[in-house]
Amino acid sequence: MSECKGVLVVGEKDTVRETLSKATRGVVSVGRRLADGLSEHLSAVFIGDNVKDPAEQSIRCGCDRAYLAEHGSLCEYDPDLYLPVLQKLSEDIKPRVVLAPHTALMQDLFPRLAYRLKTCVVTDCIHVELDDRGAALLMTKPIYGGNALAVYRCSSSPHMATIRTHTGLSAAPAVDNQGEVVRLDVDTDLHFCRMKVTNRIREELNGVKLEEAEVVVSGGRGIGGTDGFEHLRELAMILNGALGASRPPCDLGWVSSLAQVGLTGKMVAPNVYFAVGISGSMQHLTGMYESRCIVAINKDATANIFKFADYGIVGDYRAVLPPFIENMKELLERKV
Repeated sequence: MSECKGVLVVGEKDTVRETLSKATRGVVSVGRRLADGLSEHLSAVFIGDNVKDPAEQSIRCGCDRAYLAEHGSLCEYDPDLYLPVLQKLSEDIKPRVVLAPHTALMQDLFPRLAYRLKTCVVTDCIHVELDDRGAALLMTKPIYGGNALAVYRCSSSPHMATIRTHTGLSAAPAVDNQGEVVRLDVDTDLHFCRMKVTNRIREELNGVKLEEAEVVVSGGRGIGGTDGFEHLRELAMILNGALGASRPPCDLGWVSSLAQVGLTGKMVAPNVYFAVGISGSMQHLTGMYESRCIVAINKDATANIFKFADYGIVGDYRAVLPPFIENMKELLERKV
């Protein structure tokens, strides 16, 4: 693709609130920084049903233009429908850089798009920046289970990357920002779709979403079983936070796999992260290393988690948590 110019963000909406997703806000912030460095424009594209509001919100967050591919047949993700829309738009506007949040949807869609555009994609980036000449994008991502960082340079265009959630600061709404929403023609011919949805299973969300929680209370193998997680759940509820876990408790069925924090789970960046009975493997640390304050409780004084904790308590959580929970209740009652 010759004469590439500008940055394009492939956005998603929050399916619960029907608004611009927090992950997309972070990518818009990253895209705005790159576009300003290039003195070029920043665009976003939204595909789906009822995505006008997220598109307009992306304008207020810093985009110069938002493309809207809206149709009832696009309400559920299908690569056979989404891919042609993105391919045609990319070939028409020829962006220099294409970014997206590192979500399950984009992990499936972006490699397909890169193949169609005859370029490469680097996924799960924690930092992207232009080189000294502004000619190439340098993309940094964790490798070897988070034990090392690798920097990739793509020689083909466009440069494509998915950005890990919480890597960029969420773009602050700029009410006076001027931009336009452009509607795209959508081919609604569904005869070439190879995927068919036969059943949907919805899991009810109680409380705060793990990825967006300001407080996360996580437990590891040291919790010992399902009953122990009830103590953690109580503390999370008191602090208006979310329950998390390392991989072993999820694999053992003590807690839902949706609570897993780590390299193969969810990425979180709360103000306070409680690591209870968690040894501190790199796989888990990768998912919560951006937490502002880490509080570790573990009876093993040599546990690796203490090397990364801001506050550490050596002791059995069964003896530590009950009085802590009671003190928190008293403090909150006084505040009220």
